[in-house]
Amino acid sequence: MKNLVRTIVIVVNLVVMMTVTAFAANVTQLIASGHDVYDQQPESYKIAVNTYFERVPNSVIVLFMQRGGTIHYTDTVLVGQQDVNGIYTFDSKQITLKATSNNNSWDEVQKAPVHELGHFIYHTTQPMFTDQMKADIRKLYNERKSYDNRCYNEDETFAALYSDYIKFNYRGGAHAMPSPEYRVFMQAEDLCQQMLSYSI
Repeated sequence: MKNLVRTIVIVVNLVVMMTVTAFAANVTQLIASGHDVYDQQPESYKIAVNTYFERVPNSVIVLFMQRGGTIHYTDTVLVGQQDVNGIYTFDSKQITLKATSNNNSWDEVQKAPVHELGHFIYHTTQPMFTDQMKADIRKLYNERKSYDNRCYNEDETFAALYSDYIKFNYRGGAHAMPSPEYRVFMQAEDLCQQMLSYSI
C-alpha cells in the first residue's frame, strides 16, 4: 500500500510538472549560424532581442528544436527588402533574423524572433485547430486586414498578433486580452505542449 501511494504521488507530481508552463529560453540557445553577427551586437541589442523571446513557453521552444528548428543571424538584407527583420522557412523550420538595420526600432527587434516563431506554431498546430480556433483566427484576420498591414493573410495575422500576445504578456495576465479571439494563441501553445507530451 505504501508503494502504491508513493507511485501515485510521483505520477501526480510528474503530471503537474508537465502541465506547468515554463519560460526563459534564450535566443542564443538556438543559434545555428551567424554567432559572429549576433556577438557583434551591443549588449542592449542582446537584451532587447531576448526580452519577449524569454516569455515564450518552454514547450514551444523544445518542440521547435525537436522538429529541427534553428535560428540563423545575418547582417544582410532579407528577401530584398530593407524593412524585413526576419523570415521563417517552413520546410527547414529555419528562422533567419537580420541583426543590423537603421530601420529597426527596439520593438521590432524584440518582436522579430517571436513573430517568426509564431509562424512555426501556426504551421505546426493549424492542422489540429478546432472549429473555434479556426473561427478565432479568421475573425482576427478579417477585423485587421483593412488597417493592419501585418495582417494580409491568416498565417501572417497569427504571427503578428502572437508577437503582440507575447509582448503584452496576455497569457501571464499582465494585461487583459483585447478580445476573446486571442485565446487561439494560448490554445496553440497548449497544442505544442500536447505534441511534446505525445512524443516523449
